[in-house]
Amino acid sequence: MIEISVTHVGPDVMARIEDLPQVKRISFLDGRLSIETTDAQQAMLGMIAAFNEADIVMDSLKILEPNLESVFLHLTGKRLRD
Repeated sequence: MIEISVTHVGPDVMARIEDLPQVKRISFLDGRLSIETTDAQQAMLGMIAAFNEADIVMDSLKILEPNLESVFLHLTGKRLRD
């Protein structure tokens, strides 16, 4: 999972990122772009190219590796403490 903080992402950039072969799911909410990928490092190359062409500045970038809690949340829709 990749999380990027940006002020704005246009629909054309969203579509371009969605079309990357490594991207499974994408969402943009409250200035945070969340991208679920099969290969975060390869997906980042395409995303950075799309941002550069659209002149979008990233405020922050995080690569989140799966852990037991994130897998449980993905499978059940509930946090471990819910």
